[in-house]
This record gives sequence, C-alpha cells and structure tokens, in this order.
Amino acid sequence: MRAAPLLLLCLACTTPTPSTKTTTTAMTTTKAEPIFSAKPSTSGLTIVHIGDSEAGLLGDLGEGTGGIAKTRAIIEALVKRAPGSSVVVHAGDSLVPAPELSLELPRASGGTRSALLSGNDRLGLQAAALGNHEFDLGESFTADVIKGAAFPYVSSTLLVPAGPLQPLVVDDVTPWLHDPATRGHLVRRGKLCTGTIAGGTCEGGVVGVVGTSPEDLKLLSRGAQHVSVPADTAATRDALQVHVDALRAEGISVIVLLSHRQGVERDLALIDAGLVGVDIIVSGGGENLLASAKHRLRHGATRDALCKVVGEPCFPIARRARDGAAVLVTATDGDLKTVGGLTVSFDDDGHLTGVDQSSRPWPVDEESLLELRATVDKETLSFELQVRDALLPLAKVVGHSAVFLDGTREQVRNLETNLGDLSADAILQAAAGARPDVVAAFRNGGGIRASIPGPEVTLLDVRSALRFDSAVVVVDLSHRDLWRTLEAALIGAGNKGNGRGNFPQVSAGVELEYRTGGSDQQQSLREGKVEGVACEGTRVKRLVVHRGKDQVVVVDGGTLPTPDALISIATIDYLAQGGDGWFPTQALKLQKTTSTEQSAFMALLADAKAQAQSLANHHRTTAVDEVATAACPGSP
Repeated sequence: MRAAPLLLLCLACTTPTPSTKTTTTAMTTTKAEPIFSAKPSTSGLTIVHIGDSEAGLLGDLGEGTGGIAKTRAIIEALVKRAPGSSVVVHAGDSLVPAPELSLELPRASGGTRSALLSGNDRLGLQAAALGNHEFDLGESFTADVIKGAAFPYVSSTLLVPAGPLQPLVVDDVTPWLHDPATRGHLVRRGKLCTGTIAGGTCEGGVVGVVGTSPEDLKLLSRGAQHVSVPADTAATRDALQVHVDALRAEGISVIVLLSHRQGVERDLALIDAGLVGVDIIVSGGGENLLASAKHRLRHGATRDALCKVVGEPCFPIARRARDGAAVLVTATDGDLKTVGGLTVSFDDDGHLTGVDQSSRPWPVDEESLLELRATVDKETLSFELQVRDALLPLAKVVGHSAVFLDGTREQVRNLETNLGDLSADAILQAAAGARPDVVAAFRNGGGIRASIPGPEVTLLDVRSALRFDSAVVVVDLSHRDLWRTLEAALIGAGNKGNGRGNFPQVSAGVELEYRTGGSDQQQSLREGKVEGVACEGTRVKRLVVHRGKDQVVVVDGGTLPTPDALISIATIDYLAQGGDGWFPTQALKLQKTTSTEQSAFMALLADAKAQAQSLANHHRTTAVDEVATAACPGSP
C-alpha cells in the first residue's frame, strides 16, 4: 500500500462543559490476561471499525460478499446490539483513485457528488483517520474531501504550515466532533459523546480523538506537498503524547488510537517506544485481518500471518504499555470486506477490565447478516445498484485472458504473480517504442490493486487493477544505482504476508534472486522522503538481465562486477520520483513516454502473441532461503 492517523476514545470520563453522566453496563468478559484491571466493570464501549475501504462500494456478486449495502447493515446491527456505548470509526484510506471516485451521481439536495464519497457518508462514521490515499490527487482535492464529508477527519501528528489544508486545521482546542460546525475541518484532537446531549449534559461516555499519519507519507503519496510528518516512531510518539496528555488533562480517561501507520507491527512498535495513556489502537494501512482461531472468516479469506506469531487471542492483540496499563490492538482488512466489532469494559478509573467474548471480525456476507439479524437498507442497496449501473459503460471488453490474473494483495506484495509479470512486460513494450535501448522494466506490486478474473477483460477491470495509472518512463542509471533500488524494493521481503507495496514485479528476461534472510536496506527519512541510506542491505543475491543471446550481469553472488556500467530501464513515474522508497537519494535522468500503466497494459492485451509469451515466461523472481554473511547493524 502507498500508507494514517490515531484516534482516542474515552468512556466514563468527565469534562467541565458539558457535564458527563456515566452509565453502568453488565457484560460477560474474558479476563485471562493479568494486565487487565481486577476492579469491577462499570462501563462498556463497543468500537465498530473499518479501514482501507478505498473503493469497495460494490459487492462481489458471485461470492455474495462485500459492498456498501451489506457493510452499512452490519455496522448498524453492531451499534444496535452493543451492550453499552458505541462509536463508529474509520482507520484511514477512505478513498483511492478509482472509477467510483470520479463517477459523479445526482444528490437529493441538488448537484452531484462522487459516488465513492457519497458511499462513505452512508456508513454512519463519527470520525476517520487521514490516510495516505486521501492525498493521492493532491492537497486541494484532500481539502475538498474533508470539507464535504459527513464526518470529521483527525490527524494529530500532521503539521500543515501552508497550502490548501491549512485553513481547515483546528488546533489547541478539543471540539465536539458531532457538532456540525466541526465538520469540514482537520481536527488535531476532538471528542464524541457516545450518547445524547440534553441540556448541555452528555448522557453516556465521552470519546476523545487524536490521529496519526505514517512517517513515510511522502513515499506513499505524491500529493502530500505542504504537510510535515514526524521523522520516525519516536517523533510520532512524542507528537501523540502531547494530545493524549491534553485530553487526559480535560478528564478524559480512556484512550483509543486509530492509526494508519501501515500496519499492526508498526503500532506495536509505537507501544514499545513508550506511548502511554492509550487503551486501544485501531490499526489501518496494513489491511491486517486480525482474527482468533474460533472466528469465522469470509470464503477464501485467511487471518493475518501475524496471528501465528502473537498467538491467541488475535482479535484483539493485548499488550502492556510502559506505564503497566493494558493496550489492545485491533484491525481488519479493507475494501469493505470485514467490519470489526470490539466490545471492552472499564472500571471507575477508566482502566480496561476485559474484552467481551462477542468481539470479533464480521465478514461482510449473507451469513453475518443472518446472525446479526441485520436488514439491508433499501435506499443504500438502490445506491449500490445505481453505482453498478453507472459503471456499465466501463464493461467494454478490451481484451481476453485465458487465465486468472492474480492481483490479490497478499500475493502481489510478496511474490511474483502473472498480473505483475504482464504489467511489467507491458511497461517494457511501451517504453521500447520510445527508447529501443531499454532492456528491462521494474514496477511495484503495491500499485496493482485488484485481480482480473477473465476470460473477458473489461475497461473497468483494467482501471480497477491499475487505478493509479502512472506514466511510463525510461530511467538511465548505473548498475550500482539499480542494485540499490532493488534493495529498497525488497525491504521486508521474505516475511510472507508482510504486504509491503514496494515489492518488485519485473519484466521477462530479468532474473532476480533475493535472500529471505538478508538484511534490509536502512533508509533515513526527512519530511517523509528518503534523505539517506545508512546501510545498503544484503537482500539481492543475483540480478541478471537477459536480452536474446546477450545478458547483463548486474549483481552476482551479492557483488557488483561492473558497478559504474550504465543501463536503461523502464518503470513508472511514481517510483522514479521516489515513491515507495525506490531510487533512494538518486538524481535520475529520466524520459517520459506517451504511455501510462493502463494504456500500455491494454496494448499488450491486444497482442495475443505477446500476451501468451508473457504468461509463459514466469519464475522471474526467486526467494532463496539464505542468510547474508554481512548484516546491517540492527537488521534481522
């Protein structure tokens, strides 16, 4: 993924204005973890959460899963059945450039609105983290999204000294997020009343909200130009702690963080770094489908590989903060395929006392609807069908594929796939038309967003799979710089399920071997961009480019035979500009072509012979179970 904010929730706490009344709810909780408070439970909170919804408006008709209508029904059912108070939150990446985002539909109040943004408004969200994909179309678009949303966005670590977002920032106060006057703003911290407000009194709990975006935001989205992000985990911790402490000073005693820092492992690292005063982290950006062994998942889904490491339970993961308090981490996968329902209890001091046994990830499918006795809203179902019908012109067939083209997240971000091969070959073919001296193409797996089932390939298939549609460019660089780029692309490789968007997909003729036990390249960031490389990394074992009977040996046995030799390759401009950490610290000589990812891909589809050759030429990337002899300090 190319990476969001943290959210603080408070129950059983008071603020000077309005005054707060706390309700007491009896719940059946599991107290196997000694980190929980042993005092009686006096209040409860259900966190209904989603994240990385991106463009998941339409359900899978074949599987009967996903879609905005079923998602809304499940969210409403979980709120209704909550034994105590509830909040509905989003962990970031509430949109992504896609046909659904550019599709304008009529509004009942007049005018038109993006189908994707209208869908978000229907989910009953009370607050959302600000993810990296919210920036993909530039800060002006991000500002328009925030101003038009039916819910507020929150980011406590993102500094906005200038640019279109600056006038929207609410700083140094803690506004009520359900106040209509707060919508349309970027809030650094806020609070929600989980009940009703009558006569200035909150009948229920008070929820304090803060947010964080990833430190590598500018590697993940080219649209973030004027914003400033913390340099590392420690700096993020410090920035968050200021707002956590401020909320606690207001009497808010229970803290939950919605974090789009690219996954659960990064959020666990935030706990290890010493962030205190936090009770629950709703993690986003990594699409980690956390689930315990007893939990039912949708057909074909598997729980995150991290669950095998942390053990049971895995929804949520329990940890102890540096101050000794319990911290719970929860997360779901994206595209409106799963809704998280986490119910917890607190004592009178605002300390966690347990997790309700009903807590679980809920697959967005018919079985969940039946179990929850949830009813699909007719208006929302009509909206989903309207979106599907409006996209019918994109059902135009632009090619054929005799095989399923695999763009599933778990595969394309960890392994070579046939869709990755085909896209890389298409980029090479397009670039060669402008520069015959181009010998290979390299692209990131994270830029491939969906599979193409075939046998007919439609325009919607192509736009959904390659929805960023970056321009194809030619890059001239040395063997040393190409090796350094592949080390950057292989950061985290070998950990199945790590899901990093930087993983390389390569063109035919490229022979890439990498060590699963190699050391990761260590990059230093400044303002979200790679400022330097502290350690080069030892992942790449062999990199050879074959062209007919000729071959260019770039790396052999981890060494560079001709480091200063020059080579011309094709890639996409997002990567050439440093996206996903590629081409670190390099001043590139590049040439744009007239092709984009989508146009290049469709051109290859139109050439049946070239397509067949591409699909027959696989096993380009090989993982070698080998530990490098020279390790970078601090690397595994």
